[in-house]
Amino acid sequence: MTNDLKVHILECGAMGSDIEQMIGSPKYRATRHDHNRASTWASIASHAVLIEHPGGTILWDSTVNRNWETEWAGTGLADIIPYDQVTEEQYLDSRLRQLGYETSDIDQVILSHLHMDHAGDAKLFDNGHTELLVHETEWREARAFEGFFSGGHIKADYENLDFHTVSGDIEIIPGVKLIETPGHTWGMMSLLVDLPNDGPIIFTSDAVYLEETLEQRHWGAVVWDNQAWLSSVDKLLALQEKTGAMMVFGHDSKQMATLRTAPGSFYS
Repeated sequence: MTNDLKVHILECGAMGSDIEQMIGSPKYRATRHDHNRASTWASIASHAVLIEHPGGTILWDSTVNRNWETEWAGTGLADIIPYDQVTEEQYLDSRLRQLGYETSDIDQVILSHLHMDHAGDAKLFDNGHTELLVHETEWREARAFEGFFSGGHIKADYENLDFHTVSGDIEIIPGVKLIETPGHTWGMMSLLVDLPNDGPIIFTSDAVYLEETLEQRHWGAVVWDNQAWLSSVDKLLALQEKTGAMMVFGHDSKQMATLRTAPGSFYS
């Protein structure tokens, strides 16, 4: 742990989605006895995390491309999970400027995985200075499928970028550790930051979409391996029990409203 560490949660608006797609639980599905049941359209928060550390400035995830409607053309995503609950000040580059940063000031961008809502703005950091980092299995498999799009992967987001890769649970700098949590995708990672004042925080990314994901214990619509997903959830819960960490979920709008968010506040 270092005593000079700050974590800024960048709240970057929200997408919309049928909640059944996010939770996948029978709680939200039509049934034989209730087959006319209305769907529930939910707000699905998008966020990134800026870490200020004596060893450098790190960005966790890059949210959604500003030109998402054009970029997602031909995928169907704009109808299923549109990024239409966002203002100019909530886009990632705007959030960084609110904290006094240009994209070229960021030393390292770590992508939890390469889906369009987490790697959508990765190209903003193709500047000759910022190191891009992703799990080695994610990097390999996200380029191996046929065509330009599969699930939430859009190759245009990442295929021509120069990535460094990692594997395993690894501390990248003191107090900042990457945790392997596959299941949602091949090389899904979560993040553990050990803060001197506020204590440890686990950023789950899409290993756990929402707090309700844990309550329902059910995966959403996009899961590569449901058994691996369950194992990763158990791994994160065990880590939380061991460390006493606060857990920040990947897309939980209700939780986001309760957190300290940039530019007004931070964790340290």
